[in-house]
Amino acid sequence: MPYEPSNPPEKLKNMPKKAQEIWIKIFNNAWEQYKGRDDQEALANATAYAGLKKAGWKQNKEGNWIETKQGNLTSMELAIWEAYSQTYELTDVEVFGIGVWKGNKITGEDLDDIVSGTNEIIDKLKPKVKLGHDNKQALLQRTGLPAGGWITKLKRAGDKILVDIKEVPKVLYQLIKNGAYKRISSEILAGYTEPSTKKKYNKVLSAIAFL
Repeated sequence: MPYEPSNPPEKLKNMPKKAQEIWIKIFNNAWEQYKGRDDQEALANATAYAGLKKAGWKQNKEGNWIETKQGNLTSMELAIWEAYSQTYELTDVEVFGIGVWKGNKITGEDLDDIVSGTNEIIDKLKPKVKLGHDNKQALLQRTGLPAGGWITKLKRAGDKILVDIKEVPKVLYQLIKNGAYKRISSEILAGYTEPSTKKKYNKVLSAIAFL
């Protein structure tokens, strides 16, 4: 449940007021971000503590929270991190289509395979949104976020694949809406075997990258 700075949770009682306010602000944003999930509170807690540490707070040997001279994030970066913790949804984003992909011809049958296969295991595969194809995702890592959003559903519309995306950080959402990213590149796994079921899929979508 969301908290008020005037009435922090018991576990924060011994934390300095400044740290409490940062923790509560981040927790409340994350609480909204993960609404509807069974692990909503656990995720919000983890996000709040991660954000607090990035803001320059740490626990000493006695378990007391202290502010370091220089945190992992500057005040500007912390503001960006807080903006990223507010999320939105995107629908019907065009990500793939019939044509040539990495030298291979993509047909309508391929699109159907990608849509049906990915949707079947989407909760296990967890296809995500990236900023570029950099595996380290430096910007997202700096802000403590695992992805720029998560794909929840694929559908075919003619010769294209459209996706719905949840938990898109506010900053990224606004950049996309303003046309800052000109292209989307899809990451397709061919001959993918789902580890938990051992079922093999012809092609599935593992991620999209805004370029």
